[in-house]
Amino acid sequence: MEKSHKTKEHEERASGICPEESEVDQAMEEIIQLFEDHDRENEKLSTKRRRKQKKM
Repeated sequence: MEKSHKTKEHEERASGICPEESEVDQAMEEIIQLFEDHDRENEKLSTKRRRKQKKM
């Protein structure tokens, strides 16, 4: 879902079409950002756990 949304967005920009963002597009961007933030936070936690386990 994220990839298809970003691909569509990229294609529209590349073609010179600059449609206004709809509420759905804005919501998709927010959801994608939340997922990316969550992934980064999980990666930080995983790294901390691995370091802690190595010390034991």
